[in-house]
Amino acid sequence: MLEQYHDLEGARSGAMPEGQLMFSPRVGFNWDINGTGNTIFRGGFGIFTSRIPFVWPGGAFVNNGLTIGGADGRDIDGDIFFNPDPQDQPKHPDFTIPSGQMDIYAKDFKYPQGMRGSLGFDKDIFNGMTLTLEGVYTKTLNNVPLQK
Repeated sequence: MLEQYHDLEGARSGAMPEGQLMFSPRVGFNWDINGTGNTIFRGGFGIFTSRIPFVWPGGAFVNNGLTIGGADGRDIDGDIFFNPDPQDQPKHPDFTIPSGQMDIYAKDFKYPQGMRGSLGFDKDIFNGMTLTLEGVYTKTLNNVPLQK
């Protein structure tokens, strides 16, 4: 039914994304320009993989659109009811309609990844004081899109 309104990209309720091999290479350098330790040029580059919040995988099973339903405390005639016997509960029309949010993963879901690179320059200027210049570049490679 939802597929007529949204492209679910192969996502299914109660299903987890397949396992992925994540590669996070990193390299760095530190170069003492004149060999005295007074002038250092340094930098690095890498791909960093993040994890998703631990509550999300559980949500794929708990928030599946089928396990949450409700009744407003009234029977079919509109009278307020209370019956302590779990085997003899009234059949309420709203209780058969699932409700609640759905947490689903696209079939090609990828964990968040970012690429970062940095360059820095350190120069001892006098009496143990160091002048530092540094630049960092960050680019998102994979992000987690959320839809309401």
